[in-house]
Amino acid sequence: MKNIDPNFTKHLPKITLDYLNNGASIKNFFNRYNSIENYFDQIEEKKNNYDNSYRKPFCDVLKSSYNNVKENSFQINAIKRLANENTFTITTGHQLNLFTGPLYFFYKIIDTINICKKLTSKYPQHNFIPVYWMASEDHDYKEIKFFNSNNTLFDWNISTKGTVGDLETQSLTKVFDKLVNCFGTENINSKNLIDLFNKSYIKNKKLSDATFNLVHNLFGKHGLLIINPDNSKLKKIFSKEIIDEIINENCFKNVSNTNKNLKKIGFDPQVNPRHINLFYLKKNKRSRIFKENSIYKVFETNISFTKSQIIDEVNNYPERFSPNVIF
Repeated sequence: MKNIDPNFTKHLPKITLDYLNNGASIKNFFNRYNSIENYFDQIEEKKNNYDNSYRKPFCDVLKSSYNNVKENSFQINAIKRLANENTFTITTGHQLNLFTGPLYFFYKIIDTINICKKLTSKYPQHNFIPVYWMASEDHDYKEIKFFNSNNTLFDWNISTKGTVGDLETQSLTKVFDKLVNCFGTENINSKNLIDLFNKSYIKNKKLSDATFNLVHNLFGKHGLLIINPDNSKLKKIFSKEIIDEIINENCFKNVSNTNKNLKKIGFDPQVNPRHINLFYLKKNKRSRIFKENSIYKVFETNISFTKSQIIDEVNNYPERFSPNVIF
């Protein structure tokens, strides 16, 4: 297989090209260049900075996710290996696009699987497991509600202000009927597509479960693990970091400093942080948290907390706090 040289495609910004070319201008902004050889140092660094007590709750959540999944032998074996300190994950993440959405949804997962294969060959003393992290707490429904095929737009029209993972899929019957009418049932590939949509979306109640089923059907045989981060046990692990973000606004400080240094060498900031990079979750609502004077408030609601109250809220209900992309 031949790789396309990104320097000639003209579709990437200069900062990305400088990174891919290992350019001197941005070397201070990342830890080490992404080469197969540099993973040795990355592995050693991870060993020394990872709390292995996190492995058990992580494995418990994964076991629960795969208990009722058919053809899960690869995943059960992978979860067992995750309990060992010589096992590492290579992770990609993506929104819960309807029926996968853009093509790079596939590329990202395939790359993750292939990186694990290369690392296993290079460093056989370690285990490497590919993980797909579902952006189940995203609330940008407009970005995920459609897909295009054969010059036909398949659009899911409902109203929501909550997380996309909790969207109920019962309203997808119209999209399913349109899919059947568009592709027909005579061609074997058409039948497979229609069957996949039916098994994934029509037979599951929530979009997070539907996406889990879809991705497992596509990539499960390659050993991919799928994680839904909207889980109280997982969020309990980093509740201290949630509190630290709320009280000390570290993301804002660090990213603002990076943006300042990027501007000095002629690059535009890639992302702009909020003072608090967290949302508060309630049923059918995901609203950002902000501070006004000494009170922490939830945007477009009547919910507010003092400093001690919001710390108690995180400790008692970590599942109610949702990170944005920066955090």
